[in-house]
Amino acid sequence: MADKKESEMNQASDFQYVRGLDPQGNSVNIDRSEFLRIINLAKILSLEPGQEAEIYPNLYGLYQIDDYSSGSTAIYLASYNNTFLIQSLGVDLFGTSPGDKTLSFYKKEGNSPLYLSNNSEDAHSVGFKRL
Repeated sequence: MADKKESEMNQASDFQYVRGLDPQGNSVNIDRSEFLRIINLAKILSLEPGQEAEIYPNLYGLYQIDDYSSGSTAIYLASYNNTFLIQSLGVDLFGTSPGDKTLSFYKKEGNSPLYLSNNSEDAHSVGFKRL
């Protein structure tokens, strides 16, 4: 690969690493999850069975949740008190309260952080972003 010019490299829609330059001009590889975190397009979590993760402080708005394990996506609206599932595509696995469905996106009380929990017996790779 070192012998290929960048114009001769294959295009891809998925990747493990992105090549870049650090502030001193040295070539570096940035792994996919770190790259996405840096540019804040999406955050990726690996949720173990029964795991709950606090994913945002008390923010409101629209959120997209992607389950990479099943290829399913959901759009939620988060308000002061609750989260509301607007639409889900793919497998019916998204809920709005702890233990509700396979993956739940919720607030525990008014003006609290947002949580995402995996209520299944399998690990799930989940991406989420605020729209």
